[in-house]
Amino acid sequence: MKTRRSSLRILATLPIALTGCTALTKKINDEKSMTGLFNDDPTVLEERFGKIIREKTTRKELLELGFDPKAKNVDTFTGVPAFRRLFGPDVFRQMDGNNFSKRLPEYNQYELWVIPYVDTRMISSRVFMNEKRSHTTGSKSYYTIVLHDDVVVYAAADSVTLDQTQVEKFLISGPLALLRELGGAVGFVR
Repeated sequence: MKTRRSSLRILATLPIALTGCTALTKKINDEKSMTGLFNDDPTVLEERFGKIIREKTTRKELLELGFDPKAKNVDTFTGVPAFRRLFGPDVFRQMDGNNFSKRLPEYNQYELWVIPYVDTRMISSRVFMNEKRSHTTGSKSYYTIVLHDDVVVYAAADSVTLDQTQVEKFLISGPLALLRELGGAVGFVR
């Protein structure tokens, strides 16, 4: 009799487990890349960045505004690496060796600062065994400054505010992925 009740319970819960178990697993992934500038306050960063005037603002004035190329997450590139970062790795592919070596001293006068500010949160959960939902919120901003002979020749900000949901659907792999996420042994199932 006991075995019969256990079998009935398993049979009764099996359809629910295979189709409609909500939020069986939940993962939270925070991505933060703070600049270390202005106490990591994005409004102050944006306000100070707005004060930069192309072809007028100097390196000294940038430092007075509070921009520090040695801050923890500020990436700096000089010369050829700066051009490759801005225009891609193949920027010099078509240039012959003689012309490149003649222009190298000129390229070395350019300096690139990339200032990231990333603060996002992704919450992933399994709504059904064969469906995974990920919701991402937050913002990503990248501020780019190019100096030539210690004068700003280019300054641009690229900002994105995120509030998006992604749904991934699995056919038969749902139960296997769920077992893997729960830490179960899936090796013998494959």
